[in-house]
Amino acid sequence: MIQDRLEQAGYNSPFLVRIARGISPAQVTALTEYSSELVGVQVDAEAVRYYPNGDLAAHILGYTGELGDEELKRRKEEGYRLGDVIGQMGVELAYEELLRGEWGGQQVEVDGAGQVSGSWDKNLHKLGRM
Repeated sequence: MIQDRLEQAGYNSPFLVRIARGISPAQVTALTEYSSELVGVQVDAEAVRYYPNGDLAAHILGYTGELGDEELKRRKEEGYRLGDVIGQMGVELAYEELLRGEWGGQQVEVDGAGQVSGSWDKNLHKLGRM
């Protein structure tokens, strides 16, 4: 499965390739402990939608899910990437374009001791000391 995901994204892809979601705290700890041996493996927190009323109105709100292979082919030109989570039904689907947000990034500058000394936003404007 990991091999398939890497091949699908391309081995030289500039984007992270999600290989798992919803891992346990024990798995996060193990991956962190062995991070020096797992070059290129990274554990990231992911924002998820929160529904304060649980299943109430779920038939109207709909649900989200990871973009499938066929859907990715159709939506790649719109900026969607492998592993993106999109609205599948209901309001989630109808307002996908508004709810999805926008990709960004941050470049961080560190000194020789590994302390953050500055950063840049996705447009590379210096933000100064963090």
